[in-house]
Parts: sequence; structure tokens; C-alpha cells
Amino acid sequence: MSAIEDVSGTAFVVAEYRAEENREPRPIYTDPVVGLFPSDASRQAAERVSSRFPPVRDMVKTRTRYFDDMLEAQIGAGVGQVVSASGCRSTTSPSRSSRRPPATRA
Repeated sequence: MSAIEDVSGTAFVVAEYRAEENREPRPIYTDPVVGLFPSDASRQAAERVSSRFPPVRDMVKTRTRYFDDMLEAQIGAGVGQVVSASGCRSTTSPSRSSRRPPATRA
């Protein structure tokens, strides 16, 4: 597989936190794509970030679920186009929204 290039370090750190959620016994979302991004370097970077600001892990996971819920609600209401203006927001939400389990933990 080719190396992923031209992606910010922040995106890889966020991917690490999101991948952690996939491994939870009862995840609040699943992301089948995020497993492509983690590496030893991104795991080390994620640990450095969370050691300085421990709430960041849960903030990323909660934000991901919030955006998934909002996206799903808008699509369910008939919105035909969604524009993501944030450079750090993943584009995997649409693929997750139809496959994720209902919320089972906060």
C-alpha cells in the first residue's frame, strides 16, 4: 500500500483517538476507514498530546459522534448535499452513519 502523504500531523493524532473507539467493547461509533492511518509515530504523537491535555481523547470521540448524529439527521430530513468546511474533519462520516450502532454509552 502506498504511504499516505500531504496530511497534517493533527489528522493522524485524531485518527488514533478515533481508532481507539473502534476497539471499545461497546463503541459509540465505528469507523472502518480510520484503521488505515495509525502508525507508531502517530501513536506516540497522540500519547504526547493526551499527556498534556487528557480530555482531548474524549473530546474527539464525542465530537465525532455529534457530527455523525447531525449528518444522519440532516440526510434523514432530505438534505441532498453536505459541505464540510473544516480541513480537520474526516470525510468518513457518511460511510459510518449507515453502519454504526445506536448510542450505548456516554
